[in-house]
Amino acid sequence: MARTKQIARKDPINFPTYVQGTQKPPWMNQHKRPRSVSRSTSHRERGGGHTYGSEQLHEQAAQMGNLGKRPPPPPQARAPQRRRYMKAFAGIKHYQKTAKLLIPRRPFARVVKEELQRYCAGLRIQALGLEALQEEAEAYLISMLKDSNMCAIHAKRLTIQPKDIQLARRIRGDHS
Repeated sequence: MARTKQIARKDPINFPTYVQGTQKPPWMNQHKRPRSVSRSTSHRERGGGHTYGSEQLHEQAAQMGNLGKRPPPPPQARAPQRRRYMKAFAGIKHYQKTAKLLIPRRPFARVVKEELQRYCAGLRIQALGLEALQEEAEAYLISMLKDSNMCAIHAKRLTIQPKDIQLARRIRGDHS
């Protein structure tokens, strides 16, 4: 049995007027602001138009059966959601603007003193030398993380993994 193509026919009696071209469809008139003047009761009885204000809310509440309760508040425009990575970018910009050191001073000094005691007991270090050592350690870590980030991007990933850091160290020639 052969299939035949069905052709849609317009029924002038049951077809909406905005489809026939004499009137705009209802969704095209949404840019118009609601009138502040209340409409006549005869217009409401006919079912045309909307009433804006407390009358409409009371009618809705009566229909839903909660006369003693307040109607729900009108929906408010929500702020657009920020993308996930924007928070990270804001943190990066903040730390790039600041000139202070990122590693806390006391824990860094404790680690340095522990390492000094491991090699030679009784060694002491000046505060200025400790600060220079901390700046150089941070500069090294930042450049290492930049290189490992480039390795992760090359592997089409966004997350740095241990293999990226190992590859960056191999490329640099670090053997420590």
